[in-house]
Amino acid sequence: MEPPPTISKAVNAAEVAIGDRVTYTVTMRNESRTADLVDAVLTDTPSKGLEYIAGTSRLDGQPIADPQVTGTGTELRWNLGVIPAQAERKLTYDMRVTPEAGTEIINLARLQGKGAAGQTDIASAATENVRSVRLLNFAPYADLLGTVYVDLDGDKQLSEDDLPVSGARVVLAGGRLVQTDVRGRYHFGNVPLGTHALRLDSASVSYPVDQSVATQTVRVLGLTTVDFPLEPNQGRLGRAAEYGFGPVTVRKTVLPVAGGYQVRLTLTPAAALSQVTVRDLLPQGAEQLSGQLERSGPLNEPETLEYTYRLSAPAPLVAPTVEWKE
Repeated sequence: MEPPPTISKAVNAAEVAIGDRVTYTVTMRNESRTADLVDAVLTDTPSKGLEYIAGTSRLDGQPIADPQVTGTGTELRWNLGVIPAQAERKLTYDMRVTPEAGTEIINLARLQGKGAAGQTDIASAATENVRSVRLLNFAPYADLLGTVYVDLDGDKQLSEDDLPVSGARVVLAGGRLVQTDVRGRYHFGNVPLGTHALRLDSASVSYPVDQSVATQTVRVLGLTTVDFPLEPNQGRLGRAAEYGFGPVTVRKTVLPVAGGYQVRLTLTPAAALSQVTVRDLLPQGAEQLSGQLERSGPLNEPETLEYTYRLSAPAPLVAPTVEWKE
């Protein structure tokens, strides 16, 4: 009678905290000297508190398809095909430790396949070497951050061509509220790990807010990022141009808003400069409503000017003027 296959399992960490990434290695060997193990299936039953990370499965160092996940992630199943006689296969994959984890994590793996004369051979193993993963003492909090921006290119991904929105209010379930800075960024510190609702206050922005974007549910597991892409007003894309003035680069964006246009100038120096004067010009017939068109002083890092104006005609792109001293 042919010997059954063998299986061993190891984990790369003895202690972890919630949000950590854990790598498991399952070593499988077909002990038969003559018969291949066909239709081989590896089934893993992770304990509560482990969540498979998509795209991390490797068989003998090569990427393979993600496992079939049944139920609520309580069983993972990989179809491995054939394990030749006397051959060994190594499967690695990563799991995330979630807030549902207890003080011990032990997950079991089982290898099943057809051996000689079609008989079914089964082998099982728990995590070897480290039979449990003990949680460190930790503060169960994390940071939640992101950017509110006008999605000028329509790809729902934040890029340098998009327009950050300052002063937007973002509300976290429970009543915490923050406003975005000049780069459209917000930040909540000390957020309890777990699932939270996050909402953008549509009254705080002058752009259309898609309700599917305005309220989002997020699972906080360590540093977590959630962005809010907004649509340009009047269904039109903004206009943008980049100008080079010696050691200073100026990116200018003009975007339609309610009652007029918003202009944003982003000044980026190649190195620290002792004096930089920037003046922007209103189009002919335009009336300035808010903000500033001019700045003067040292420029050591990127800086932003913003203003709005009213104009009945389509807004042209007018180049600013820049003077500098190194």
